[in-house]
Amino acid sequence: MSGLLCLLLIATGGCSFKKDPANGKGAPVTLIEEKALPEHVASLDEVISGDDEEKAIEALVQRKDELAALSRGGAVSALDLAIKHGKQKVAQFLLISGHSPFVLNQESREKLTYDAAMGKLIESAQLDGMMDILRSYPKKTYEGIAPDTSMQKFRDRIDEYKLGYSGCEKFANMLMEREYLNRDPSMPGLYYQVLDMLKPREVFNALLKDTSCSAETSRFSTELINKWVGYEFLYQFQSSFKSIDFIKSLVSMRKGVALSLVVPAGDWHRDHQGLLSSQVKVSPLAMLMLKKDCFSDEGQRDEWVGLIRELILQAGQDYSYPYYMPDDIPDGIGSCMGENKYCAKNPSNVENLYKIFHYTNSKSQILQTEFYSLYTGERRQFVKMTFDQFKAEICTEQDRRTY
Repeated sequence: MSGLLCLLLIATGGCSFKKDPANGKGAPVTLIEEKALPEHVASLDEVISGDDEEKAIEALVQRKDELAALSRGGAVSALDLAIKHGKQKVAQFLLISGHSPFVLNQESREKLTYDAAMGKLIESAQLDGMMDILRSYPKKTYEGIAPDTSMQKFRDRIDEYKLGYSGCEKFANMLMEREYLNRDPSMPGLYYQVLDMLKPREVFNALLKDTSCSAETSRFSTELINKWVGYEFLYQFQSSFKSIDFIKSLVSMRKGVALSLVVPAGDWHRDHQGLLSSQVKVSPLAMLMLKKDCFSDEGQRDEWVGLIRELILQAGQDYSYPYYMPDDIPDGIGSCMGENKYCAKNPSNVENLYKIFHYTNSKSQILQTEFYSLYTGERRQFVKMTFDQFKAEICTEQDRRTY
């Protein structure tokens, strides 16, 4: 009977035996000890998902150690939870408290594409972070300070923000757009004040060579690298292809990088039905060969031709205004007119080059017949311009423009 009673007591709270305080003879006395159930402690996910964001922030302040531990590891950070539940005030608190806006999981990145308000908040925080990193970049090497010492601050700040591949890619793209594109009027003036003190291309090179971002380039989007290659190609076209080094470094980042150009057609291009087109694809090789006389030597020209042909092949696209080389002239289009290396005298090539020339030098008074004679080296009486004048007009460095 007593055994049964003990089992019942265990089920309801516990069973223990103590001495009888009255006679001290050790007679068994059964006492019932009530044990309170542990109070439920809300998880950080539950705290952040609550309706009252102010209370959630107060709770997070009290649980800062737990919050820090969550941020140090795991697939989900506190900022991810704030984005998941759409809690802007909580997200802002976390960002002010030092949480990196670049440390986001895939679910958060996807949610930001359709949560405009939260996306704007994170985008702004990321821009502030990149500006903070840029401020740590050495403006110059001061006397008594070694270059690697001053660069260390830049490296450390990148590590503090934990950019990861996504942040490194975004930072690199920001630098490239500042290098090549016109100013965006929607961007704050401070953004340009910081960048104007630096050379974006120099910072870009340092970012991908001397920091933790150098290990992330293999994950960069091929599409994004293609865009950078296009920027640099157009810049080199405007400056008559002075240097191939930087575009080669961009191409080396990923296998399969391609180059294709689409430019506004204006009133210079009609389709096969005679209708005006708003845009037209142009062969980069045609743009390169338009400047063939601007190269300092033939070896430099050959190197550019080889690189651009490889990029065109990888693009796998046809162009409205191509440049035919000896090994890809379609049947019936005509010969290379005696020059088998570049086919510079081929009538179709010259015609297409003039169309590109007319677009890129819209103020030029050179007629198509004059262009044909000067480009192919034929001397005709009606051509008033000398070849040197023609070369100077073709090779003059243009004002930088975007397409």
